[in-house]
Amino acid sequence: MLAEPPPLEAPAIFAILDAHKVAYVVVGGYAAQLHGSTRVTTDVDVTPDRSADNLHRLAAALRDLGGGIRVDDLEAGLPFEPDGTEGYPDLVRTAEPHTIGSVRVLIATLTDVIRSKTAAGRQKDLLALPELHELARNTLD
Repeated sequence: MLAEPPPLEAPAIFAILDAHKVAYVVVGGYAAQLHGSTRVTTDVDVTPDRSADNLHRLAAALRDLGGGIRVDDLEAGLPFEPDGTEGYPDLVRTAEPHTIGSVRVLIATLTDVIRSKTAAGRQKDLLALPELHELARNTLD
């Protein structure tokens, strides 16, 4: 039997990223949840500013969090490609501020979340798209 993952401690994650002054935009399932998705996520995905200084701050924050890069059966490792976007500079232009715990974070727009999940094309992303498209239609009404 597989062990259940620990509960997502998003406020604590964002507090550590904030303490290290990491520049990033929240993407993926957690961003989708903030836009109204009901799909469960067990992690926080971020697209960081790729400047050397910011990546050093991110590395320090990840060490504090005990984090790492998850690779599911990829012999070549995890590719660092911003699925469907041009990365941080593209996302930050339209990112929306939210307060999580006591930290102000930037969240990718629903349009950008949809764009990213469509480009990723993974089964779990494709399964999330109908609900995300419905949420997008409802925000236009």
